[in-house]
Amino acid sequence: MLIGYFILFCKVLGVQLHLHQTEQPLTVSINETAKISCLLSEVSCARRRSVRWFWRGIEEEVTLIKSCGGDGAAIKYNCSYGPCSTTLQIHNVQQREAGVYYCAYAINMKLHFSSDVTLIVGDSYTERTSVLLVTLPPLPDVPGGVVPLACVVRAVSGQVWVSWNISGTQWQGLMSAIRGRGGTLTFISHIVLPMETWTRGEITCESQVNSSHRRVKKSLVYKAAPSGDVIGCVAAFVARTLLLLLTLSWILYRVYRSADKDQGDIVCAQHNEEEEAEMDRGKEHLTRHLYSFLTGTSS
Repeated sequence: MLIGYFILFCKVLGVQLHLHQTEQPLTVSINETAKISCLLSEVSCARRRSVRWFWRGIEEEVTLIKSCGGDGAAIKYNCSYGPCSTTLQIHNVQQREAGVYYCAYAINMKLHFSSDVTLIVGDSYTERTSVLLVTLPPLPDVPGGVVPLACVVRAVSGQVWVSWNISGTQWQGLMSAIRGRGGTLTFISHIVLPMETWTRGEITCESQVNSSHRRVKKSLVYKAAPSGDVIGCVAAFVARTLLLLLTLSWILYRVYRSADKDQGDIVCAQHNEEEEAEMDRGKEHLTRHLYSFLTGTSS
């Protein structure tokens, strides 16, 4: 699974169409019109009126929302066309329509998808929102070694965007979301780096949770372990392992044990049982994600 993630992360799409925006993510306020452009290559311009638009919400599968061309006027979604582009217009946009958008067209009965654009609608920030950047120990089963990292954005109410800056280049990680206690969401952006890249310097994850363009950055800098004897190496390994366990425990505690003081101390017994079951499911979900990166097994 780990090698598969690494290949997917490094893979360059060979499709001759892509979403084009001046910046990622696309942010709009509630009730505005969101416009997402799909720029086609010159050889594909003739297909601009047959572009299809897909959407993936926070807890949804990828869904076809609009097929452009020949379907008349629409209240919610419209397609407009440039010389070599198609633009999806989402009118009166609501927070539930935030998510990841793709354009696609068919060649020989096979859909070719673009890269994605994240749409943020309104403000997903809450009083408990925080960002944490976690690095896990290098895995020895990959030639040259790789280092898994996770950028955790916790306690938000809706879609967020996370980007990685690696040696001055922007990258997108693999995003997953977990719904926790009280209905808030935790997003985890996974990325796997070759050891050579990790040791070069600073790695930054950047997150945005609202339409105000205010972003939060977290950075890590590689620090080489001092040379020493075998006992010193063993001690360093034990300390590192304990630190990892404490870090994972801290994430689980912060995500799923945060008390909502405003709700008071008296809660019905049946509600307690439901919340405990929800927290257990969330713990299991997050543990599987992090364990899969730690061991290279399928979650």
